[in-house]
Amino acid sequence: VLSEDRDKNVGLTQFVSRLYTKALGRTYDIDGLNYWCGVVLDGKDSILNVSTKGFFHSQEFKNKNLSDGEYIKVLYRTFLGREYDQEGYEYWLKQLKNGKTRDEVLNGFANSKEFREIMQKYGL
Repeated sequence: VLSEDRDKNVGLTQFVSRLYTKALGRTYDIDGLNYWCGVVLDGKDSILNVSTKGFFHSQEFKNKNLSDGEYIKVLYRTFLGREYDQEGYEYWLKQLKNGKTRDEVLNGFANSKEFREIMQKYGL
């Protein structure tokens, strides 16, 4: 019997595990993995909101106090599954300098075709 939320959808569990690695730079903890999988499985929130607000608004992420440049690099790894390209990096940095909020930039990455393709690979 699969009693823990992390055991109910392999793709979701792998995807949430990936969020820990890419967004927070660490391996998941069992309680956290079960929590986020449960939030999505129970319909309390979407995987997109968990990927954005859940991880990037967490106290753990905020405590990193990343510069705008480092923040953008984490977004590339998390939402595009790759390192930044110079042109794209400079584009997003300019967006922040011109007054876009971090959430607006975050949403730009989260709503990208590349991120949708990554989610599809996990069956999400």
